[in-house]
Amino acid sequence: MTVRAATPADAAAIASVHIASWRTSYRGIVADAYLASLDLSTRIAAWDKRLANVELSTLVAEARGRIVGFCCAGPSRTTDPTYRGEVYAIYLLDEAKGQGHGRALWTQTVAWLGERGLAPVRVVVLADNPVARAFYERMGGVLTGSPGTLTLAGETYGEVAYLFELAPRE
Repeated sequence: MTVRAATPADAAAIASVHIASWRTSYRGIVADAYLASLDLSTRIAAWDKRLANVELSTLVAEARGRIVGFCCAGPSRTTDPTYRGEVYAIYLLDEAKGQGHGRALWTQTVAWLGERGLAPVRVVVLADNPVARAFYERMGGVLTGSPGTLTLAGETYGEVAYLFELAPRE
C-alpha cells in the first residue's frame, strides 16, 4: 500500500473510486435511483477542479498499482468558529476496506491539516451511516450534534458532525 498526494492525472481514477464507493457505502441509505444516476464525466470535471485548488489536500491510497481510495481536506466550510479544518471526503473501494488504507489516509490528512494550523477539524457524515460513524469514532472523533441535512434528488438525509482536536506540533 502507498499513500501519496494526488495529481491532476488522477482525476478520472479518483472519480471512479468516488462513484463506486458511494454505490456500495450508501446502498440502503441513499436512494438507489440517485446512486444509479452518478455520472463519471461530471465527477471527473469536479475532481479536475478540486485537484487544481492548492488550498486543499487530496491523498490517494494505491494497492497493486491502482488507486483504491482517497481523502480530501482543507479549511472548514462552516462559519462555526469551533472548527478551522475539515475532512471533506474519505472513500475506499469495498475490496480495500479493513486493510489499513483508511487509517493511513486519515493519519496523513490530519497531519497535513495540523501542520497548517487547521485544527480543530470537523467531519460531517450521514447520520444513518453506522460504518462511517464507527470509523470516525475509532479515529477519536467526538460527536457534536447535527449540522443539518443533505438533500440529494429531492430526498433529505440527516447529518451528524464529529470534532477532532489535534495534538499541537512540537
